Amino acid sequence: MEAGMLVLAQSGSRGLTHREVDRLAGLPLGSTSNYYRKRIDLLVAVGAQVMALDLADTRELKERLAADGPVTNGSVARHVRQMVQHWSSPSQRMRGLARVEILVEMIRSRELREAVSGLTAQAAESFSSIFSQLGSPHPFLSAELFLRLLTSIDLLILSDLHREGRDTMIASLVIDWIELALSAASLKDR
Repeated sequence: MEAGMLVLAQSGSRGLTHREVDRLAGLPLGSTSNYYRKRIDLLVAVGAQVMALDLADTRELKERLAADGPVTNGSVARHVRQMVQHWSSPSQRMRGLARVEILVEMIRSRELREAVSGLTAQAAESFSSIFSQLGSPHPFLSAELFLRLLTSIDLLILSDLHREGRDTMIASLVIDWIELALSAASLKDR
């Protein structure tokens, strides 16, 4: 699905066609449609690939966090920043663009949302354990909010907005988002 991710990143969701994936992958015409009959199937497969890569990054973040000692807002922020720095590397730019396209399509398509809901739940569950260690009264809620905030980081990275002070700005945003996710979960009981 690497070719599908590249097509999605380069041409947007409207440009994601079986024919274009075949062309970019150097496959005979019709190969992709043998595996993914409908366009939504292709979109789901690409979305699942992007999310699987993100989940792998999240697992790696959790492993580094566990090896780092006590989990604090600062340690979580430091490791999330490292993950975001990885995402902002030139080799990950296409993945970021594909991620943004998938997120926009998830807003439009109930079918896509439902198809990848298990993967989004895995991501929230993964961050939920982190927020539990940070003392959130509702770790899953904190995780969901934090992940929604984190998705906006792609827009900042991909737009090359504020390139000069971007790392400092991202560091500040991440720590603020952690605190916001913790305090928002506390409001649920009121």
